[in-house]
Amino acid sequence: MDILTETALQMSAGSRKPLWQKRNMETIRRAASTFGSVGAQKPQEFYQGSSQAPEEYFGGFAVYYHAGLTGQDIMTVQGDHADAINYAQAEAAYLAGQLDAAESLKAEKSSISAENDNGSFTSEAPDDIIEKGVVRLKVKYIGPDYVALPTGTVCEVLSIEKGWYGVMTELDESYLFPPNVFELLEGSEADVPTRT
Repeated sequence: MDILTETALQMSAGSRKPLWQKRNMETIRRAASTFGSVGAQKPQEFYQGSSQAPEEYFGGFAVYYHAGLTGQDIMTVQGDHADAINYAQAEAAYLAGQLDAAESLKAEKSSISAENDNGSFTSEAPDDIIEKGVVRLKVKYIGPDYVALPTGTVCEVLSIEKGWYGVMTELDESYLFPPNVFELLEGSEADVPTRT
């Protein structure tokens, strides 16, 4: 049976979605699984399958999601796919990014170890360390060129774990790297939460 016949049979069966629409939704679902919990759900809810190519739609959604995640002003969003979605979709993507950023901040606050005045450690970081965006240790990556971390990338060390630097990569994921692949630009290791 060819795809046109299969699609026609599915459409005639009533409320079932055509095969191409199922495939598009699956493409979007798989791509959205790389987002946080809110961002992983919203792309499917706002997709208008009959009028949007899934790749263009998801590209636009990702641009606005990332802007919300990083705190960029929604009115300054630009990119190859920024115009591929409508205003309601852009707002939903941006808000999903903001909500996932807040969720991530909450999780980070509960997992960071910060030293108290008496020298003991606690599982909660002081609010001013995370929320005010204090630059603890800014470094420049001088190691081999990777997609996730190109040579020359400037980033902030989020934590030090067993002597390795935890940094956010270009893929919006935190990874550990040895300190010898970084050039220190600002701050010191003493300013960074340490995990053992």
